[in-house]
Amino acid sequence: SMSPDRSDLLEPLNVSLGRGVPCDMAFYDDPEFPQNERDSLLLCRWDRFDVARYVLTRRGASFTAEERPFLKGRSNARPVGVAVDALGRVFVTMLYLSGNVATPHCYSDL
Repeated sequence: SMSPDRSDLLEPLNVSLGRGVPCDMAFYDDPEFPQNERDSLLLCRWDRFDVARYVLTRRGASFTAEERPFLKGRSNARPVGVAVDALGRVFVTMLYLSGNVATPHCYSDL
């Protein structure tokens, strides 16, 4: 909840994110998607091995967003980067790590 001394702060897009390891975010608005699925944020979550999609809905001067699944990593594949090209293709960089390490030296995929 917001501090009563900071009424200038906006409500978060999604209050259920909790603590975690968000890595990268991209905006997705492919015209091939149905209208109610456009205007989405894609968020890499290293801690959950997934990329979540948040469909934006206007809320006054800000937005709210419901979390929906987009991509799930397997075999220790953790998403750390996401990008969308001009054709609407989504590219995700995945690192293969079993957990936190001091100096990550690992394989990766795009």
